[in-house]
Amino acid sequence: MSRCMDMIYDHEQNRWTIDLEDCPYGLHCGESLTLVIGSIQIPCRIELGSEWFIVSENVRLDLRKQDTYRVLIET
Repeated sequence: MSRCMDMIYDHEQNRWTIDLEDCPYGLHCGESLTLVIGSIQIPCRIELGSEWFIVSENVRLDLRKQDTYRVLIET
């Protein structure tokens, strides 16, 4: 089952997080998710180099720490 939720940057943990049952969960390198942009769903994985980014079909997209992203997560 997939759940749509917000992915936000947690400066204290230095990682992107989502809320799972009212508990923040810090995402780890290589975790799969689906980025939701309007009605478009983009399967990807999150990675960390010098900064956090996502990879989809060999395209790297940097994540902006001040932004919130909608994602689908398999639960």
